[in-house]
Amino acid sequence: MITHSLTEKVYAFTLKSGLFSAGSTVIAGVSGGPDSMALLHMLHTWRDGDLRVVAVHVHHGLRGEEADRDEAHVRAYCAENGIDYVCERVNVRALADEMGVGEEEAGRRVRYEIFERIRVAENADVIATAHNADDATETVLMHVLRGCGVGGLCGIPAKRGHIVRPLLDCTRAEIEAYCADNGVAYVVDSTNADPIYTRNRVRHQLLPLLREMNPSVDAALSRLRESAARDEAYFAKLAECAYEAAVEQDGSYSREAFLRQDTPVRVRMWKLLLRKNGCESYTERHIEALEAALIANRGTVYMPDGYSVCVSAGRLKCFCEQQRTEILCVAVDSLPMHIFFDGHENVLQRMTCEEMACLQNVHIKFFKYALDCDRIQGSLTVRCRRDGDRFHPAGRKVGKSLKALFQELRIPQYDRDKVLLLCDEAGIVLMPGVACDSRVCPSDSTKHFLVWLTDGKPSYTLRSE
Repeated sequence: MITHSLTEKVYAFTLKSGLFSAGSTVIAGVSGGPDSMALLHMLHTWRDGDLRVVAVHVHHGLRGEEADRDEAHVRAYCAENGIDYVCERVNVRALADEMGVGEEEAGRRVRYEIFERIRVAENADVIATAHNADDATETVLMHVLRGCGVGGLCGIPAKRGHIVRPLLDCTRAEIEAYCADNGVAYVVDSTNADPIYTRNRVRHQLLPLLREMNPSVDAALSRLRESAARDEAYFAKLAECAYEAAVEQDGSYSREAFLRQDTPVRVRMWKLLLRKNGCESYTERHIEALEAALIANRGTVYMPDGYSVCVSAGRLKCFCEQQRTEILCVAVDSLPMHIFFDGHENVLQRMTCEEMACLQNVHIKFFKYALDCDRIQGSLTVRCRRDGDRFHPAGRKVGKSLKALFQELRIPQYDRDKVLLLCDEAGIVLMPGVACDSRVCPSDSTKHFLVWLTDGKPSYTLRSE
């Protein structure tokens, strides 16, 4: 009786939630425990009868012989029932050290990476995991203990991208009864009783106490999850629209567009920004730091895994260390010289007065891209900024620090390492597109010019005058 009702319950939940349909190829994550073995049995005997199932077991390299036993159990079951089977072995302990996270988190990350890789290789429609209603309840309580927002109260979604969870409406007791009624053997992970893991303490200590206080606590938490999910969907929709409106053409984001939103929407915009830029690991404290930088209109917030978010000059930008522009420093050993940097071709060349006159749209009084070649002191270098750089722009009576000039020109902090400088042995002689130094400024007697062209044209101007 339980077997039939649970099968129908899962089938109805799958249809209602739009998890997959007849004819789908499903990657099933199978650990060998009761939940995943029940899921594998249901998928293999699906009512429509035409699902293609690929069972994937990830051996974490932990728990020694017990882990080997789990893998052997799943492999034997698949062989006996003619189910396609893939096993991947990883060293989770080494990965945890490399990632700087706990073994539990490292294992979760690598599992989903493996599942997705195999999904693509098998051209599968979805990845099915065996999370159940008890898992969802435990997840909500864990999130509450950590101080979550509304999103954390939603628990585990039935579907996220290619990940689906057909058993999410089933209790652990129902699943174990299903296995018993259908003769589905399973293994038990001994670490499931280890109180060192927060989930186990919630499962074996906190939940029994809550059920004693309120026998209907599971149903109450289920209603909480549903209510929170509705609210979260509403705010997420607002945040998605606001986020799209904040994106600038250069890949940065408008600070004003963020500030226009109320805090509940803005917090979700931050999470979208991070996720869409590849930063998945962060805490509420990171969000608080981002909010502080946003209000101050300055500052860089360093995130886990090498990511950072910079707020400067009314713009926000997310970086990964591997994506940052390379800091350039090259000697000018011959002319003309071609310099490829940040997606642009820059050319430094020597020109006479006659050749300068041939350039279009050039007024000889505006030397934002040229200098008097004969006034250069020593050798030349093209480089990015350095601490302590100073500059005396032509036409001004005083010099100033490069930092102050960047601020005056409203160049955001995240773009300052992209500004190339031409220097001789006495200091900066040209900031292309802005000005040359007063000591090398061309005059009526200048015979030879050193000219900077970007993409075949006089160098871009960083700010309209």
